[in-house]
Amino acid sequence: MTRIILHIGPEKCGSTSIQQSVAKGGEDHHSLLLDPYLLIGLDHAEPDSNAIAALTRQIDTKLSHAPNKALVVSHEMIFKSQPMLRVMAKICTRLSDHVEAIMYVRRQSDFAVSGFGQWHFRSPERLREARAVLDNHAIDASVLYGVERHLIAGLLGNWRVFRQPSGHLYLNWLRSVAEAQKTLAAYDVALSVGVLPRAGFDGDLVGDFLHRAHLKSLGHTDIEATKNQSFHAALIEATVNAIEAGFDMPGPHEANDFFAKMGQLKFGELVHDDLLATLKSHIDHAFWDQNQKFAACYDHPSAYFAPDMNVMARAVEHSVRAAQRRRQKLGRTSFSDAEQTRAKLVYAAWRSRTASRHAPK
Repeated sequence: MTRIILHIGPEKCGSTSIQQSVAKGGEDHHSLLLDPYLLIGLDHAEPDSNAIAALTRQIDTKLSHAPNKALVVSHEMIFKSQPMLRVMAKICTRLSDHVEAIMYVRRQSDFAVSGFGQWHFRSPERLREARAVLDNHAIDASVLYGVERHLIAGLLGNWRVFRQPSGHLYLNWLRSVAEAQKTLAAYDVALSVGVLPRAGFDGDLVGDFLHRAHLKSLGHTDIEATKNQSFHAALIEATVNAIEAGFDMPGPHEANDFFAKMGQLKFGELVHDDLLATLKSHIDHAFWDQNQKFAACYDHPSAYFAPDMNVMARAVEHSVRAAQRRRQKLGRTSFSDAEQTRAKLVYAAWRSRTASRHAPK
């Protein structure tokens, strides 16, 4: 009997760790990381027939190579689009005797911060969008960091600023996971939902995946915890500053090697206070009712989704304006000077890197 474990993501929820860990296979499984360019062809009301044919061939070939092993078919993009999920379920159930799906989620605040630190900090469109929300609420953005403005915009702007670079928004797990479950159920594919380990809720993500997939072992011991590369907080802020200063910087998905290496630059210290933690707690409080229901549906402790701080009686604007007053006492001009310094430093590094790549050999 052939069996497929369809790992559907979503993005920023441990997919890279799972994919890298199962890539070498084991005594009872092997794996296939799908081609994202083919998957994009499924994200339409009428999916691309060539993409369907190519994906079908890829999966069928892998199954035929080891018919007695379970095949882990994975990509973090699958969850974000119901048409994509529907076609993948149809392909897999047509080729295999048994198909089950696994996905992971995390607190919305962690999801939003992670997405900003991966993509949105280098998106001029998203930075302008966040600024516009703050302007509409008469909030002084000049003493706020990019990630803070991003979270505030989500809290005050109906969450759209948190959408993926592709435009998909699925932040309400209670609703989005239920939609995915309904789509999969139409093909008799059961869905298992885990949570990404976090502080206070430690766990073995790969071990949990193997347990949910009913797999015995990895068959090797040289597994390291692999994650998407995270960039230095000051580098992220410097890039925000550079873009807002009008400098041409790489966009989302571009020049990841540059950002990975630039963590060594000396940007100066950021002004740390509790605003970021407070904003994250506002986000988790906003989703608290839905998350409690979600936790009950999928057998997770509701405390996993609980805010780290009690902000129930506080409006977002109150928290932001209190932080503004604290920071303004430090002197707005010094904050502006630091922004300019960071912007020029990271832009100079980017220009230097670009020039060296195009220099005559």
